[in-house]
Amino acid sequence: MKLLRKPLEPRTIATARWVAAGVGVFLLVALQVGGFGQLRLFGVYPEMLVVVVCSAALHRGPVVGGLFGFVLGFAKDLPGGHLVGLSGIGYAAAGALAGVLGARVFPDRWPVIAAAVAVGTAASQIVYAAGASAFGYSLPIWEIGPGVVGGLLAYHLLLTPFLYPLTRWLTELLLPGGLDT
Repeated sequence: MKLLRKPLEPRTIATARWVAAGVGVFLLVALQVGGFGQLRLFGVYPEMLVVVVCSAALHRGPVVGGLFGFVLGFAKDLPGGHLVGLSGIGYAAAGALAGVLGARVFPDRWPVIAAAVAVGTAASQIVYAAGASAFGYSLPIWEIGPGVVGGLLAYHLLLTPFLYPLTRWLTELLLPGGLDT
């Protein structure tokens, strides 16, 4: 007697994709906190997750970019336990702005990708600084602007050629229909 395999139901495939996306978020946060978070270049520590959020937002739009940014930022803040959620708000702003840019122009052009990463980097840092100052931390804009954002921008533009194609492939594999999947 021959065993027949029945095809997987769409609900099972969708669940598997969401589980894989959750594992991917966990791995990205682990890489950020454990690996990239320890490499200092240009006087700053990179935030590789901003590049990933901006890349995903270019493919899936501002809503997915904002939600994905909030999830990644919040998950990044949890291990540190310091101003939990503030990175989530900053990354959500980065994802939303990059998604709007991707919806308005051709998101597969390298100048557009670089502009989205630059806008996302600046937005995430400005939102984080504003939120930190609301909680009593003094972060003057003249220190954040050229020193922090400039260094992060250089770092992120160096990471973009490696992370953008990988993020594009993963978003197509895990969420081919966006959040509707």
